[in-house]
Amino acid sequence: MLYPAFIEDRKYFGQVMVHADDSHDSIVLKNFRALNELALQGSQSPSDLIQAYLRKGIEIFDLPWAFVCKIEEQSETFVALNTPSKDLKVGDTVPLESSYCREVYRSRQIIGLPHIGKIPELIELNTYQSFHLEAYLAAPIYLAGEFYGTVAFCSTIPRSLGFSEHERELIASIANALGQILLQQQHEQQMHEIQQKLHKVVGMVAHDLRGPLGCIQGYTKIFPRCKSEGKRKQIIDKIGRISENSLDMVQSLLNYSTLKLNNLPLNQSQFDFFLLAHEVVNNYQEMFRERSLNCAFQISPETLVYADRGRIYQILDNLITNALKYAQFDSTLTFTARPQGTKIQIQLRNQIAKAHIDLNQNSVMNGSSGLGLEIVRDILFAHGSKLHQERSSNLNFEISFYLNQQPEASV
Repeated sequence: MLYPAFIEDRKYFGQVMVHADDSHDSIVLKNFRALNELALQGSQSPSDLIQAYLRKGIEIFDLPWAFVCKIEEQSETFVALNTPSKDLKVGDTVPLESSYCREVYRSRQIIGLPHIGKIPELIELNTYQSFHLEAYLAAPIYLAGEFYGTVAFCSTIPRSLGFSEHERELIASIANALGQILLQQQHEQQMHEIQQKLHKVVGMVAHDLRGPLGCIQGYTKIFPRCKSEGKRKQIIDKIGRISENSLDMVQSLLNYSTLKLNNLPLNQSQFDFFLLAHEVVNNYQEMFRERSLNCAFQISPETLVYADRGRIYQILDNLITNALKYAQFDSTLTFTARPQGTKIQIQLRNQIAKAHIDLNQNSVMNGSSGLGLEIVRDILFAHGSKLHQERSSNLNFEISFYLNQQPEASV
């Protein structure tokens, strides 16, 4: 679609100015000063600042409809609104193909449409049929270089003289400012979610440490009264195991905090999953022997995956630790990797000791704090994957996820 050109400022202002002292330069200076004043109002919340920009745009452009939209998956969601209509509200979603904003999405450029009623490609759209918006000025919004959506100003009255180059510069400035505000808002929301989750898991770990620490305290009181060398050795062994488990919980919390606060950067490359799986399992050979457990590999050599090898090592280490912790004695842990289209399905199956089945949750208790699996889920999410858990029978448990075989093709 060929979009109308923006009108050269001198020509445009020569037709619209009614006061002799309203020179082109004075109008430009006045408008940019108004936007700069908004940028200095740092005390306002992001939502209030977005509304301030919409109100100022309505005033400058003389277009009474204003909105900010987020565009994703061929839909358009209203993030902020300032319109005379009561039929629209924040959070409403419409198909992108029914909206004028599809043109900004397609072209990734600032668009000014002075009279939509004269454009056959647009008059059939639901936006035109519902609201009869004739004049439309819109710009793309970017967050950290990524396309986010649009900011648009509209009117039911056509713009007989079109839109000026100055107006194009103004809405570009507004879109840039809104992009920075939305990015800040996004970061604040992410930090709030991280803090809420960390607060929750700190509480979980603190609660779960009370039991082990109470046991250690109890054993230290019993120890001086115990005369049997054999029983004293048992107490020391128990204190050692409890201390080790408690330290594991604290270390899991530290790992989880690091992952959350650092946004989990990935260093991805192609590597042989067969070799990695054997490397991790070999670290636990002594525990396998102590519990009379076997490990069966159903993984072909040179099973290549594309991922962050260090992070996948961390996933396998967590999963195998959990499997060993809760496995039925004299059972087999089965490790499988099989191609599924462009991905590799990784699966771990084992038999859980009956004492570790959580009947209320109908699932395996994966450690007292559950932080290990939280870390696994976050790493998989960063890889575009997720964790699947299933009890195939009363005591048989399966856990699986998918990894890419090759780098995903860029769109």
